[in-house]
Amino acid sequence: MPPTRPVRLCDLAELKPGQPGSFVPAADCAASAPAEPATPVASAATTEPAKAQAKASKSASASPPPAAPEPAQSAQEREQLRQQAYDEGFAAAEKKLHQQFDSTTKALGDACRQISRAREQILQRSRDDMLELVIAIAQRVIQLEVEERRDLIRFTVEKAIAAAVQAEEFHIRVHPEDMAVVEEHKPLFIASLSGLSNIEFVADRSLSRGGCVLESPAGKVDARIETQLDEIFSHLRSKAGEPS
Repeated sequence: MPPTRPVRLCDLAELKPGQPGSFVPAADCAASAPAEPATPVASAATTEPAKAQAKASKSASASPPPAAPEPAQSAQEREQLRQQAYDEGFAAAEKKLHQQFDSTTKALGDACRQISRAREQILQRSRDDMLELVIAIAQRVIQLEVEERRDLIRFTVEKAIAAAVQAEEFHIRVHPEDMAVVEEHKPLFIASLSGLSNIEFVADRSLSRGGCVLESPAGKVDARIETQLDEIFSHLRSKAGEPS
């Protein structure tokens, strides 16, 4: 079966004038149709180079012109830049060195102050320890002196009577081992103070040897050895605590 060809308008029957019902063949229709002018068709090989050339021309016209080359730096300008960089680096290094020096100086000052405070504390402890040692030695020496000098109580009683407010009668407490000495010197004690008519000695084991406590209606005199030493040592401690 032959292939089907699409029907063209020219193939349709056309009536010729004066001949109703007659047909014109397709070939005659095509021959009788007016010829159209031929349109030239450009090939792809011819069109593409033209487009590329046009695009390149457009890009070249849109791009800015190339910058002019900068003139080379002179030797004097290079030397100025080098000197400027050197000065800036030197100033930065000097500033950093000063900061480090200040920090080191401050740390050294703090350390010196700490050492000074520690030294004062050590000296103070040393003075206190030395003073306590001196006091202990003095107490021992006095104790030995009292034990060897039996008549030391006599000087203690005389001192207590001289410090007491005048009264007609005194009550004096002494260590029992000192009773014999004070009773022996009782008349001398009474004669040493005008208006004194009687002295009563009382043995008291709470007192250490060589000391006494005088009591009268007018007051009391503490003449114990340890009391006198406490006053002396208290004065020494106060002096030792003062800054030198």
